[in-house]
Amino acid sequence: MKHLFYLLILGMTVVSCLPEETEAINLNEELIPHFEAFSEEAEKRGYSFDWKEDRVEGFIGDLSDEKILGQCIHDNLDPNSVIISETFWNNSGFYDKEFIVFHELGHCFLNRNHNDDTDETGMCTSIMNSGSQACRANYGADNRDEYLDELFTL
Repeated sequence: MKHLFYLLILGMTVVSCLPEETEAINLNEELIPHFEAFSEEAEKRGYSFDWKEDRVEGFIGDLSDEKILGQCIHDNLDPNSVIISETFWNNSGFYDKEFIVFHELGHCFLNRNHNDDTDETGMCTSIMNSGSQACRANYGADNRDEYLDELFTL
């Protein structure tokens, strides 16, 4: 009986020393360059973003409302998920894709809410605008740095 007890203790010790299984975090291949760019821009501004470590997944697929271009789903148990409309993705250029991915990562990683502040011309001052027509967004090469500086200013 004494030997059985020691074998049981030894078995529990061995099992407890095994490495933990890592949770698979899924990221659509087409989103990888944008997640990596977000990580680089975050690092320039003092943040560390690693989609696997920070548990943020990314998908391109159908959304329930065709007016919604992207969505962040927060989940305490499962990874947060960025979902981008497949229709939008297939019909958009580089900066529109980057805009929506960065916007959704603003929700999923930075916990940012919508911000419809405008400048004196009615242009959106934040990448986190709601898209509700409260302001006009014009994200591109000319103003990318300003929008990203604002995105990472909490």
